[in-house]
Amino acid sequence: MKTVFLSHSSEDKPMIWRIARSLESHSISAWVDEAEINVGDSLFQKIADAIESLDFVIAVISTSSVTSKWVQKELQLAMTKEILNQQVTVLPLVIDSCKIPFFISDRLNCFNSNIVR
Repeated sequence: MKTVFLSHSSEDKPMIWRIARSLESHSISAWVDEAEINVGDSLFQKIADAIESLDFVIAVISTSSVTSKWVQKELQLAMTKEILNQQVTVLPLVIDSCKIPFFISDRLNCFNSNIVR
């Protein structure tokens, strides 16, 4: 089973849970922070470990996520992994109309819009 990290803004959480359920229904395991991080865990370490070990990072692009410092850090880690492994692992998923970050602007939206409904 493929596993994905959902990089997102906390403001998009209701949509993130819909995306996670939809992915699971397609036999793709979704890593969502609130389900995986426990009290006392190091947020940064848990996120870094997940990004390093999972198959893909889905960058959920929204007006909230493009300004989120956490999303920026997550995507920096994921893009470093891409460079080191020399393979694409960051997949954008645009969920609303906003300016797409430059470093992934050349990639197609990774999912048909039906997957997030």
